[in-house]
Order: sequence, then structure tokens, then C-alpha cells
Amino acid sequence: MNDIPLILKILSSILFFFSGLLWKKILSGMANYVLIIYRTLFSIIFLLIFQILFFRSSEYFSFSSLFQNGIREWFLSILICFFSFFGLYFFTKAIQEGRFMMVLPLSSLTSVFAVISAFLFFNQKPSIIQLSALLIILVSLGIHQFDKLRSFNIDKEIFFILLFAFFWGVSFTLYLIPINYFGPVNFSLILEFIVLISAWFILVKSEKRILPSKINKRTLIFCVLIGICVALGSLFSNIALSEVSVLTNVLTSLIFEAIVILIGLYHLGEKINYRDWLLIFGITLASIMIMI
Repeated sequence: MNDIPLILKILSSILFFFSGLLWKKILSGMANYVLIIYRTLFSIIFLLIFQILFFRSSEYFSFSSLFQNGIREWFLSILICFFSFFGLYFFTKAIQEGRFMMVLPLSSLTSVFAVISAFLFFNQKPSIIQLSALLIILVSLGIHQFDKLRSFNIDKEIFFILLFAFFWGVSFTLYLIPINYFGPVNFSLILEFIVLISAWFILVKSEKRILPSKINKRTLIFCVLIGICVALGSLFSNIALSEVSVLTNVLTSLIFEAIVILIGLYHLGEKINYRDWLLIFGITLASIMIMI
């Protein structure tokens, strides 16, 4: 058995965990799209370095696929990347508006949207267990947001979590299409370029300026670190995407959920109530069920 995909999956989870924690430390009081621009510039640099160093290897690292695909393949891949950008945009908004210990555990909702999109795009039929998982999610969200729903409202924290989970969940299902066209390394690079362009468009539209505002040295260092985490995390995740078992995904998610909750409670001083616990438990359980 080849253990490389397993190792890469665990490493990508560690890197994404640290990137989320770093986002939490710099997003307060700053426009998320400005920080996305800085972080993406660094992630592109690191991916290019990695690409240049290893492009001679035929399995994962080759520039050739960039020139072997036609307009249709490029158009579809870029469209998927633009769609995926909003996952990052709303993830950073969720981190900005919400609690770290809620945002990261509830990101397991991405797997739910991934499975739902597989039903829609690839004509898969849901099992009784998967339908039960969807019911658990609806009930958990209904209980958690009961007071808000009575006035036809919803917490910003939950709203942004649902948005980024939707965009990323659907994107993860569709990633296999451009990965099949370009390979995991080239696709990671294309994705980051489209993220940069998307964030720049928002900057121009929102602030009527071409260049992002300057950031302080501490924030810049954090953006560099996030860039490294994202570059390697997305690269490792894309390589392992189709080769890691459901059990590995589940166990990895549960371990990091526990770590995130502990950090939120004891390091960030965030608070959690019984409805939060119920929602985390319900969505975690449903995420496990829906992948069976």
C-alpha cells in the first residue's frame, strides 16, 4: 500500500488548520480581500518555486499539460476556480465575524455539499443513511437558530459558514475535472492565480483603486506564513484527493475538530453554549454518515 497520499492528507490538514488560526489573528479590522491578495501572491510564489524545482518528474510535476489542453478545458477549469474563490472569501468573512472554534469544526459541512453536488452532477443516488444525515443537519441548524428563525433571521456566523461550505463543497467535487486536465500541481497554480484575480476585482470595485493598501510588518509575515500553508496544503490535498479513504478523512477531521475547540476555549478565550455543542455534534455526525 502506498502511504504517500495518507501522509499528504494529514499534512494538508495540519497546514490548513494553522492557516485558519493565522487568519483569525490578522482579519480583525481589515478588508478580507486585501489580505487574500497578499496571501495569494506569496502562495503563487511558493507554488512556482515548487513547480520549477520538480517539473521534470512525470507523475505530478509537469508543465506540459498547460499547453496540451484546449479552450474548452481552460474555460471550464477557470470557471470552477472562480466559483471556488467565494469559498475562501466567505471563509475569511466567517473567521472575521465568528468564532474560530465554530467556523473550523462546522467546515465539515463542505463534505455534505460535496456529496449533494455529486448526486446532482454525477447522477449518484443517496442512501437512506445519507438522507438521514441531511435531516440531522436541518434539525441541528433549526434548534441552533430557533430564536433567529422565528424572526426570519440567521446569525452572521452561521450564514457565512453555510456560504463557504456550499462554495467549497461543490468545488471539491468539481476539482477532479481540472485535476484530470492539468494535474494537481498545475491546477493548484491555476487556482491561486484565479483567486488573486478575483480578490483584485473586488478591490477595484469596492475601493476604486488598483493596488491594495499597505499592511504592517506583523500582518505581512502572517500573510507569508498563510501563503506557505495554503500553497503546500492545497498541493498535498489535490494530490491526495482521489486516493485517500473515507475513514482517513473522518478520523483526520475529528482529531482537528477537537484541537480547534480546545484552542478556541483556552487560547482565544471564546465561549460556547449547549446549542453550539449540539450543532457541532450534529453536523460532525451527519458528515460522517453522509460519506458512508
